[in-house]
Amino acid sequence: MILTVPLEREYPGMIENEITVEDLNALKTDPRSKKTTDKKPKYNNRKQQIDGYVFDSRAEAHRYNDLKLLAWNKVIEGLQIHPVFVLQDKFKHRDKWIRAITYEADFAYYENGVHVVEDVKGVKTKEFSIKEKLFKARYPEIDFRLVRLRQNDAIINSGCSPVHRKRLSKK
Repeated sequence: MILTVPLEREYPGMIENEITVEDLNALKTDPRSKKTTDKKPKYNNRKQQIDGYVFDSRAEAHRYNDLKLLAWNKVIEGLQIHPVFVLQDKFKHRDKWIRAITYEADFAYYENGVHVVEDVKGVKTKEFSIKEKLFKARYPEIDFRLVRLRQNDAIINSGCSPVHRKRLSKK
């Protein structure tokens, strides 16, 4: 397979060129250690592929199977995988365009006529907390749910009080 990739940014002195996948992988290899520069995932998640969709973790893939079953039983409808929401539109600042801020949720669907957006999390990061707040401010009509899966059981931390949420996370 032949790829055309711009190399100037990652490898100074090289220009856009056609290279093979093997050559590209060789460029990723550190010649001193003979190891590739690919890193282990930060939160020990393993990507999973089901029905042609790639999920970031086993918990997310498991939740997809649950939602697929609920959709098949007509409990939910309009299941979307990895829908993208705009949190802040692009804008111009001093003659330079600033990119829009977007959020890619894990799932979106309708349950009893209510639009629901779900995100499966093992670890709630600072970046996610900010995006969650921006999402809730921009889309107050959408029911946002944070789902944590433990031992094949879904714990939905949506409308819980902080005390109840703390109790749920200790189980």
